[in-house]
Amino acid sequence: MQIDKIGKQLLTAAPELEQAVGAKLLRSAEALIGSLKGPDYPEKLISSSAANSAIPAVSAIDRPLVDGTFSVSQLKVLGTPQGLTNSPFARFHDLSLFERHGDRVPVGRYGQKNFVGNEDYFLEAINRRFLSGEIDASTLVVDETGHGMTIGYAMAQRFRAPTYANLHSDIFSRGHETVNLSRVFGQAQTFFEPTKRALGNGVEHPAAALLSHDGHASVDISKEAIQSLPSVETLKAIGIKKVFYPMERTPTETLPIDKVSFKNMTGLRHWLKSLRDSGMDVKADGIDIRPHLSPRYGPFVFKFDSPLR
Repeated sequence: MQIDKIGKQLLTAAPELEQAVGAKLLRSAEALIGSLKGPDYPEKLISSSAANSAIPAVSAIDRPLVDGTFSVSQLKVLGTPQGLTNSPFARFHDLSLFERHGDRVPVGRYGQKNFVGNEDYFLEAINRRFLSGEIDASTLVVDETGHGMTIGYAMAQRFRAPTYANLHSDIFSRGHETVNLSRVFGQAQTFFEPTKRALGNGVEHPAAALLSHDGHASVDISKEAIQSLPSVETLKAIGIKKVFYPMERTPTETLPIDKVSFKNMTGLRHWLKSLRDSGMDVKADGIDIRPHLSPRYGPFVFKFDSPLR
């Protein structure tokens, strides 16, 4: 009887155990990849995984996203928002990183085995901010996590909000380029096409938008790009009433940007502080609820049946 009881308990805990083991394996794999500094590693990864570059979701109902099969140059086109030249964020948007790798066909986040346990948690975290009202149709989200394309997909689904990304050609140093290119191009392969599809032929709520710069960048955004960003008056004129700055750290408390402690001040953080000083409502909080980094949130079974409620 005792053995039966233990067996039932193990069966009940199986999903959590599987997820915990998976997270541990993921960390080990990321550490291994991080140790591979050879410049030809991305090409080896792509050629060895090319046959799996369109791995379908586990369920068409639970996970309708699939990896695309686009080249990097095609992804650059997909990632460029419609009507860019007329946007106040036009000079900020820069995907020149994609120009250096045009013919490659990267593996998406499903194919890399990095969607579950990473991107799903960031989708859920942003969805919670939608539900709380911290992000709404009048919010500019300014992102410096490593998951801006994930957030951009959620923003497009919820508000038909465009993403303006600054991924300039020198963003990653040589020593960190291999892993970061694999992640960034993988995220683009998974999210750019469905984001474009969600936006349709126009923007329903032009006030809601995402400004994104990769949080793992080795080189900051240029001074010219930061100086081109609009003033509080311009933001209010296009309907933006508040700004939210998500951080790749454990959620604690949503605070005004000038009350948040940073190890270093990026160009975007200086701009956000200037907006706050000029009277804009600018708040920030962590959104990283991955259980191996934030144990108090624990594992959950992520469902896409109504991801953006």
